[in-house]
Amino acid sequence: MNKNSEGIWISDMYRDWILSLSEGEVTITGYLGNPISMEIPSKIREYPVTNIENGAFADCISLTSIAIPNSVASVGSKAFFNCNNLTSITIPSSVTAIGGWAFEDCRGLTSIELPSSITSISNGTFADCKNLTYIFISDSVVTIGDWVFYNCSSLITIEIPNSVTSIGEDAFFKCAKLTSITIPNSVTNIGEDAFYGCKNLKKVTVSEKLFQENQEVFKQLKDCDFIFS
Repeated sequence: MNKNSEGIWISDMYRDWILSLSEGEVTITGYLGNPISMEIPSKIREYPVTNIENGAFADCISLTSIAIPNSVASVGSKAFFNCNNLTSITIPSSVTAIGGWAFEDCRGLTSIELPSSITSISNGTFADCKNLTYIFISDSVVTIGDWVFYNCSSLITIEIPNSVTSIGEDAFFKCAKLTSITIPNSVTNIGEDAFYGCKNLKKVTVSEKLFQENQEVFKQLKDCDFIFS
C-alpha cells in the first residue's frame, strides 16, 4: 500500500482485495474476480478491517456466501446490491450500522438474522429480496425505515419487537404472502402506504390509538381483521 504526497494512505490492493487504509483501519472497497464463497479477513497485514464501503460487492452475481468478521463496524449502502445468488451471510454483533439498500435485489437470500448491535434498519435494506421468507429482528431495533421490505413477496411472517417506535413509508410494500402482523404498542408512527399491496394480510394486531391515527394506512387492507391490543 502507498501514501500520497500528504502522507495519507490511498486505495490499493492486497491479494485480490481492493481496499483503503486510513488512521490505521482498513475499508474494503471491492474484490477482483468472481468469488463464490468469501470470508473477509479481520486484519490485512497488521491493520484491522473495520468497514465495507458503499457498493463494495455490488453486482457480484457469482457470490453465494460471505462471512463478515467481528472487526467490522459498518456495512455501506448498496454493499451487496444485486448479488442475486447470495444465499448465506453472517453479520457479527460488531456491526452497528448497515447502509441503505445494502442487500437490495439479493434474490437468493431466504433468511437473515440481524445482530442486537443494530438499532435502525436503513431505507431499502432488503428491498426486492423476493425469496426472503424470514428475518429475525432483535429488540435493539428502534426504527424500521422506508421501503425496508419493499416487494419482499415471499415474506411469510415477521415479528416486530417492542423496541420499535417507527415504521417507514412503503416498509412492507407488496409483501404479498404476509398473512398476519402484530404491531407493538411501542410504535407511534407508521409511514404512508406501509402495507400497500399486502393482499393476503388478513389479521393485524394494533393499538386502537395507532389505528385511529393512521386510518389512511390501514384502510388499504381489504377484508382484514383488526385486533386492538
